Amino acid sequence: MRPISSIHSLLLFFAAVVSCVSAGAQSAISIKPGHIHYMEGRVLLDGHPIQQNFNKAQHAAEGQLLATAEGKAEVQLGFWTTLWMGEASSLRFDRLTHESMRLHLEEGSILIEIIEGLKNAALAVQLGDALTELKEIGLYRFDAEEPRLRVYTGKAQVRLGEKKKTVKQGRSADLSRGLKTAKFDKKKNDLLHHWAVYRSHVLYDRIKEERLAERTRIQKENERFQQKIEFEARQRAAQQQASESAAQKTRIEMQKMQQQRDSQAPPR
Repeated sequence: MRPISSIHSLLLFFAAVVSCVSAGAQSAISIKPGHIHYMEGRVLLDGHPIQQNFNKAQHAAEGQLLATAEGKAEVQLGFWTTLWMGEASSLRFDRLTHESMRLHLEEGSILIEIIEGLKNAALAVQLGDALTELKEIGLYRFDAEEPRLRVYTGKAQVRLGEKKKTVKQGRSADLSRGLKTAKFDKKKNDLLHHWAVYRSHVLYDRIKEERLAERTRIQKENERFQQKIEFEARQRAAQQQASESAAQKTRIEMQKMQQQRDSQAPPR
C-alpha cells in the first residue's frame, strides 16, 4: 500500500517540516506496540514531559496516558501500523499486546495507518461510547471534539450500544448520534494530516529498505542452504553409485571365480 496521500500533498507540506528530516530518519524502528517513535514540541507521558531520544527507545505501557499539549507524536503499534497524534490530544493505552491493542482517545485527534493487514491481531479505538475495530489495510482518523470517524481508505467495524455498522472508504461516521454515516471530502486536510503524510513517507521508506535487506539476507541464506542440500545430494548419489559399482564388480569377480571352479571340477 502506498503512504497515506499523494506526492503532491507531501510537497505542499515539505517546506514546513524539512527541519525534522535528519532527526526523524535516525531513530530505530521497533515492532513493539506503544513505541513512541518520534515527537515534536511538548509531549507528556502520564503527566511527565518526555523528549526525543534517538539512542534509547521510549514505550508507553498499558494504562498510561500520552498527551501532546503543544506538540505532536508518532507511535508505532507494530511494524506495519502507525498512529499520529495532533496537538492538544490525549490518548490512553488500555491494552498493548501483539495480539490485542485497545486505545482510548480522550481529547484531540489521531490518524492511524495500517499498511499490512492485521491477520492475527485486533486493534480497537474507544471514542466516547463507540468502539471501532480496525483490521484492514487503510487510513483512519478519529476526532474527539465532535466524536467522528473518517475512513480515507480501508474499512472499519463500529459498535455503539446495540448498534453495529461497517464504515467503508470515503465515509465518515458520527460516533455520538446513532452512527449516522456520510461522505466527506478526502482532499480537505489539516496540519496533522499533512504532517502524517510526510512522516509516513519517511518511516515506511526506511521500513521498506530494512524489509528488503532482510528479504535479501533470507534469500541468500536460503540459497546457501539449497546449495548445501544439493551438494549433499550429489555426494550421496556419488557414494551410492560407487557402492553399486563396487557391488557389481564383486558380483562379476564372484561369477568368474565360480566359472573357474566349474571348469576345473572333474567330470562326473
